[in-house]
Amino acid sequence: MKAVVIDYYDSFVYNIVHYLEGLDVEVTVVKDRDVILSSLVSFDFIVLSPGPGLPEETFSMNSILSLYASKKPIIGICLGMQGIVAHFGGTLYNLNHVAHGVSVEMAVLTNDDLYKGLPKKLMVGIYNSWACSIDTSSELQLLSESKEKIVLSIKHNKMPIYGLQFHPESILTENGKQMLRNFVDIVVFLDPLKHKL
Repeated sequence: MKAVVIDYYDSFVYNIVHYLEGLDVEVTVVKDRDVILSSLVSFDFIVLSPGPGLPEETFSMNSILSLYASKKPIIGICLGMQGIVAHFGGTLYNLNHVAHGVSVEMAVLTNDDLYKGLPKKLMVGIYNSWACSIDTSSELQLLSESKEKIVLSIKHNKMPIYGLQFHPESILTENGKQMLRNFVDIVVFLDPLKHKL
C-alpha cells in the first residue's frame, strides 16, 4: 500500500511517516509547495499533515480536497483536519487559550471503525490554537470531543475522509498507532483485492 503525506512544515511529520511505515505502508513525503496534483493519483491514500497557520494559507490543501475528496481516502491531522472541516462547510474559531503539547481526555461518541478495539475514553495530545465547529446540517459527523466539547475527530458522512484535531503520533496520545492502523484497515476494506498487506 502506498500513501503520500503532504508536509505542511510541521516537526511531527516524520513521526507520522514512521508510524505508517511500521504498518507496512510505503510512504512518500511531498512538501506543500512541491505538490503536483496529478502525481497524487498513484497513491492509495493521502495524509494532510499538521502545520502552522490556517488551511487557506497553504499552497495545496484546498486543491487536493477539491480534486481527490471523492476519489481517495484522506486523513487530516490538526491543520489537515481544519482544512477538511473548512472545505466541507464547517467553521474554525480561535481558542481562548493556546494548547500546545497538552494532554486532554477524549470521549469517543460513535462505534466508527477508526476507534475499533479502543476504549471510549482515552488521553490525546493536542497542539493547536484553533478549533473546529460543525453543525447537524454538515456533511461531516462528529466522532469524538473533549470534556469542553471541543471537536477532536470527524469523518465525512459518505466518503472515507477523516480528521483528527489531536496528534496520533504524539507520545501524549494513547493508542495513536492503533488509530492509524484502523484507518489503514478502512482503506484496505474499501478495495481488498488491490490492497493486500
